[in-house]
Amino acid sequence: MKFEPDKVISDFESGFISTVRRELPNTTHQGCLFHLYQRLTKKLKKFGLYTYYKNNDELHLFVKKVMAIVLLKPSIMDNAYELLVKQYLNSRKLKQSTVQLERFMIYFQKQWMRPKIRSMISFYEVDFKTNNWSESYNAVLQRRAQQSHLSIWTLIELLITEETAVRMKHFQSLSGKTKPINKTIRNGVININQQINLLNQKLEVNDIELDDCLISLSTLVGVKYDQWRKQRKKDKRRKKDGRADDSDD
Repeated sequence: MKFEPDKVISDFESGFISTVRRELPNTTHQGCLFHLYQRLTKKLKKFGLYTYYKNNDELHLFVKKVMAIVLLKPSIMDNAYELLVKQYLNSRKLKQSTVQLERFMIYFQKQWMRPKIRSMISFYEVDFKTNNWSESYNAVLQRRAQQSHLSIWTLIELLITEETAVRMKHFQSLSGKTKPINKTIRNGVININQQINLLNQKLEVNDIELDDCLISLSTLVGVKYDQWRKQRKKDKRRKKDGRADDSDD
């Protein structure tokens, strides 16, 4: 029996990428969107941009547009990158961060826009954009192990127990006893994918400008973080208004 899956989803560990290319040449190797954004966030911190990203609205939007490049059709990604380079070079509002942004954009181009990697980070028309389900399963298995660095015999016993549990779930599924799907999460993913496809279609027929498309796509990136950011702004305004009321008294 030959192991040759249609698709592999992983992070961007170079050794694993090389192994997949060598051992599974006919398999599509897709990157994980969560791990990509995690890498970009680390670089924001390294280049001294993260504080501005959190507090400066213009820079926050710009970075999110960079992150949205990977949601475009592959044929449009270069145009989007060139557009954003022109924007940060000519924007007065981003002038204080020009040096750091230059380092960030050069990094993005050299690391992620290369042909061999670009195929891994093109998430247009990709239904499952992360390997979160795999990461979650690994976390569950680790909790069941209750310790790190298991002996080979303990590991074998754990895997046998896990195999039994999986078989039971499989038979339950065959008999119709399936675990209900979280429809809220499922519908949210479907809605995001539909929005990505719709925006790309509008761009293709010139119903929307490239920058407007990136702005719209950027609203689909880091949704939870943006909600926290908006709430923090509201809290700051409340505190400020509260201090103003106290001073009036």
